[in-house]
Amino acid sequence: MFDADAVKAAVTRQEPDVVIEQLTSLPKTYTSESMSAAAPLNHRIRLENCSGYFYTKP
Repeated sequence: MFDADAVKAAVTRQEPDVVIEQLTSLPKTYTSESMSAAAPLNHRIRLENCSGYFYTKP
């Protein structure tokens, strides 16, 4: 999910009409501790994965 070229290639091969990005890194339980532990990866997904994956079909 952090390899922009691989994601773009996969999306291009499939030729979807729409791509909806819903990646997240949430814990199985929602305690204060587990949410805090999951926050760094979830933040990384939001920063790195959400930028650049907006494609339009030619």
